[in-house]
Amino acid sequence: MSNLKFDENYINEVVKFNSECAAELEDIFTEYQKILDEVIRSAIKEGKTANSLKLYKSCTRKMNGQIDSLT
Repeated sequence: MSNLKFDENYINEVVKFNSECAAELEDIFTEYQKILDEVIRSAIKEGKTANSLKLYKSCTRKMNGQIDSLT
């Protein structure tokens, strides 16, 4: 193991790439959250409150879990 050499530039590029990917995915999830919020608002207006809240909570938990796993 002591013979392993790491290219610092390569490591920095990998870290930068991973950070950019995580930021892009977070943007996608944010847009998804906005769409989901609109769907929920529409469903509530139509009187489908209970199912809308269950869907909202479920999707939000999944999205937060995905974002947390990226950071």
